[in-house]
Amino acid sequence: MPITPTSLALPPLRPTAPVGVVGGAAVGRYGSAYEHNTRLVAHQDAVQAMRSALSYWAAVAGVRVWRHLAHLPTWRLTPGTDSLESLAYHAHVSRCIGLGVDGPVVSPIGAQWAARLDETLTAALYGFGVWETWAVERDGAWYAQSEVRDQASIQAWRVEQSGRLVGCEQQALTGGVAFIPASRLLRATYSPRAADDYSGVGLLRPVEPLYRDAVQLSQAYAAGAQRWAIPTPDYTVDAAVASACGISPVTPEWVDGELEKWSATMRGYLGHHLGQLGRPPWIVLGTYGGGISELDRVQTAIDNVDRRILSVFYGQWLMLGTGNSGGSYSLGEAQISAAREHAASLCAWVIGVWQEFIQRAVEWQFGPVWPQRLPRLEAVGLGTKAWSSHLAHIASLVSVGALTATDDVEDALRDGFELPRMPDSLRGRERGKPGVTAPPADYVKPQQGVRE
Repeated sequence: MPITPTSLALPPLRPTAPVGVVGGAAVGRYGSAYEHNTRLVAHQDAVQAMRSALSYWAAVAGVRVWRHLAHLPTWRLTPGTDSLESLAYHAHVSRCIGLGVDGPVVSPIGAQWAARLDETLTAALYGFGVWETWAVERDGAWYAQSEVRDQASIQAWRVEQSGRLVGCEQQALTGGVAFIPASRLLRATYSPRAADDYSGVGLLRPVEPLYRDAVQLSQAYAAGAQRWAIPTPDYTVDAAVASACGISPVTPEWVDGELEKWSATMRGYLGHHLGQLGRPPWIVLGTYGGGISELDRVQTAIDNVDRRILSVFYGQWLMLGTGNSGGSYSLGEAQISAAREHAASLCAWVIGVWQEFIQRAVEWQFGPVWPQRLPRLEAVGLGTKAWSSHLAHIASLVSVGALTATDDVEDALRDGFELPRMPDSLRGRERGKPGVTAPPADYVKPQQGVRE
């Protein structure tokens, strides 16, 4: 049995079964008051429109790279402190969140962390995510469970007059509406436009109109290629040659008659009914079109749209080296570094979402606890190079006394270099003056100009 703190209150009321459904597409728009794009109202659901944009190659590539960046760090769950209570909280939450559980004996409750991370990233794509949480009993302990609800199934947000969220209405594919109270909800809102905006602005929102532009440009390119890729036969009558050959008079009626005869001849040739052509000298044969160089302008426009789509996911460096894109190695490095910093910010957002679930999981089993004793979700491995470049400056500041090596400074350095947290047993210790080492007792300073 996990350790239960004796100094805190009893566990709060915990739900023991879900009230929502796995979900299906809701009829009409999602959200209730924050959809200002009139083109998407009523006849076209916003979530479905954004899902259509995911079929375009640039969106597929951008989302794949963007998701990979979020999976790139090492995700771990660390205890809040070294106390026995914190270790008990950590062991309990590890099973609830599916992270840090090893071996077949101790299995996670619900989905593994990788699946929960993908669900949270999907919430960033569409602007919001909703999970319903409840508790399940296993071996005398209550474990928090979560199940994602499809964005398209959220019919409306229910709020009080003050704007505080009290729950959401979920519409099932088979009909009927389930009300999920806010106390059961775990929400993730990405880039909200206001404090009471629960739908957010997903990364696919700016991609959707770019996707429509790319489709129209691609259709224009295909039509142009079909029109201009194969030259069109062209034939004219040279009146001067006809007169030199004794045709007199060369009248418009005669010219029309010659063109009509050659029209039938060319139809037979293009239909593979004729294997060769014999023409009088006054018939001039040629071709029209066949040069598709003008389509390069359309391709440049398509590449610009693709690059803008990739830039939404900080993946524009994927276009470096293409036919209509240039760039050096250093530019690619700078863009990849920016993508990693964006991934670090995204991981911090994910941590903020699931830290609330961690608190709920602990309280449903142990009761209210001190926040500093809660386990912490961490993503390590995406540190920037800034800490390394400033390391010499930090050492100089400490050596001259401009910066004091306190516990807070060491915590910041450990976080910057993604090192393990400082044990509680080392906090508050006396530190010597860094950078100064006392010489040995038998050391004699050499005289100036005399080599040791």
